[in-house]
Amino acid sequence: GVVPESAASAVDENGKIAITLPSEQAVAESGQFDPSAHIITSKSDKYSELTLKTANSFLCVNIPASDENTYKSITLTSLGGENIAGTVLYDPEKCTYTDVDGMSKSVTITGEFAAGSSCFISLLPCTLSKGFKLIATDADGVQYKLSYPNSVTFQRNYYYEIDAEWDNRLYTLNVLKNVLSSFNTIIGEPVLVSKAIPIIFISIIFIPL
Repeated sequence: GVVPESAASAVDENGKIAITLPSEQAVAESGQFDPSAHIITSKSDKYSELTLKTANSFLCVNIPASDENTYKSITLTSLGGENIAGTVLYDPEKCTYTDVDGMSKSVTITGEFAAGSSCFISLLPCTLSKGFKLIATDADGVQYKLSYPNSVTFQRNYYYEIDAEWDNRLYTLNVLKNVLSSFNTIIGEPVLVSKAIPIIFISIIFIPL
């Protein structure tokens, strides 16, 4: 089985499941993630033991307490062109998948991301050979970018953290008309926490009454 049910669309003769990790994710509050993007597979055996496995990975973006902005959206994009969202054929035994349809190299989360908050972006487990970039957009349409240009492997069932020390500001055309000039460069390279923390791997044993 799959939770949420809306993430699964079909099962083939080999037991592989077509699951969809959305490229657009809505986050209700700080420290949370879009429930539709946290995909869990389940399996029970003849002894009524149910095993649950998280199929996706997460990137946790920490907004510094000193940040004066509130962001409406944050977009994660692979720099090497790897797909990080879409519909895949997932093997719950081997925890591997193949791309199927609607693949995307970016994932965007929307919500209210203020100073001191953390937000989780769900993505397919993969290696991003050239790293990734983040673009955060505030209420005025001003965009802020962070690049992590190093190879990184996002493992299933783990999340990774990065502090949002933005490299520079980007501006959409309609905002440029109202901005005289501003370009802020942060010296130093962003650090991605290399020690991943397990999200969920639960084995539940049901005892008949």
